[in-house]
Amino acid sequence: MRRILLLAKRDYIAAVANKGFLIGLILTPIFFGGSFATLALINRPDIKPRRVIVLDHSGRTAETLIAVADKRYSENMFEKATGRQIQPRYVFDSVVPEQNIEAQRLELSDRIRKGDLFMFVEIGANALEPPSDDEQARVTFYASSGGSPRSRETSEGR
Repeated sequence: MRRILLLAKRDYIAAVANKGFLIGLILTPIFFGGSFATLALINRPDIKPRRVIVLDHSGRTAETLIAVADKRYSENMFEKATGRQIQPRYVFDSVVPEQNIEAQRLELSDRIRKGDLFMFVEIGANALEPPSDDEQARVTFYASSGGSPRSRETSEGR
């Protein structure tokens, strides 16, 4: 029995004294801790304010749209239990369409690319009329990288 214990002790010391074992003993907790820290950082919501411009050709929709969106986002912006902000604050502004609409779209798109603006929504002059293929009856959404899924849901009326 003594010989078996001696052999077991020698094998144990040989395994523990191995460089791979010692490196694994040190690196394993570092990797686990690093992965948990990375997950904690990744799961943080982006809560910086986002500017949205409403370009309303009908002249009757922007105020109502902005009021409804402000109410909806202000209700769901904070976690009810902790009061912690979990969604970004959307800041809506209405802009009067200019004569040269292409130049205005380009200017607003440049502001999106620069990061000064999150998105803009263009509401056609006949957007409140029954559906048709008329370009003036469209509501068009412009954003960098397609915007967030949450903003698309809002613009689509979900």
